[in-house]
Amino acid sequence: MFFGLSFYVFAWNFFIYGIGGWIYETIYESIRANKFVNRGFLAGPCIPVYGLGANIVYFCLKPLQNHPSLLFLGGMIFCTIIEYATSVLLEKIFHAQWWTYDYFQFNFQSRIALIPSLFWGYMTLLDFDILQPGAFRIINRIPEGTGYYVLNVMIVTFFIDVGYSGVTSALYSLEIKSLLDFKEELSKLKPDSDEIKAKLLSYEKKYKAFIKPSFWINKKRLWEAFPDMKVVKEKTMSFSLNKTYVSVRHFLTKRRDEDSDDSPKKLENKK
Repeated sequence: MFFGLSFYVFAWNFFIYGIGGWIYETIYESIRANKFVNRGFLAGPCIPVYGLGANIVYFCLKPLQNHPSLLFLGGMIFCTIIEYATSVLLEKIFHAQWWTYDYFQFNFQSRIALIPSLFWGYMTLLDFDILQPGAFRIINRIPEGTGYYVLNVMIVTFFIDVGYSGVTSALYSLEIKSLLDFKEELSKLKPDSDEIKAKLLSYEKKYKAFIKPSFWINKKRLWEAFPDMKVVKEKTMSFSLNKTYVSVRHFLTKRRDEDSDDSPKKLENKK
């Protein structure tokens, strides 16, 4: 049993909500960007936090299903905790903040905010009244033999995707961090020194290699899926750890604007 559900029901519930969450976020981000955006950490159409969160919330808040006010409050609290924990975990693993709520008032560390938390409360009410009963009806209508076969295929595909996306996302974050470190090193050199010319050439090669399409790492998809992503830069200062969050979108956009000014030839012409 998983969260009061059989493994079969838990797994199907996980994928139904994971795919549903992907559809919701993809539509939202596509409208926001005015083009199709494949939202989510994974390459496939599934956002795991929705699947796991739905199962946890249903199991923990089921005793409150006949008390709408408490259910709303409980949904706010549980979903906000899950969202915060997910943000912290992803930052620890990939040294990046994958989404930010800077643009919302009453946010905490840009990871959670009042308006999204209220949204989770309303979604919890909708979940218990409509979504979860609908998910159970879908699961019950699938022949068990077929259900197990399809589920096994989905589980294997899911874990392959987790492995692939985990590695590519880590490489993506490391490459951006490397570019940021290199640019910071450049800013400390004298503009008219010979050393900066060689450094600029090296930096340009690094940048062009980063933006070049890669068969293994779909950097464009990750950038579009998480337009508010920030890379974490850490410095030890006076026995404490100082964190700086650098916007990936701002850095890449600004870097493109600087291409013509940063080249060694242009630098020589300015002298």
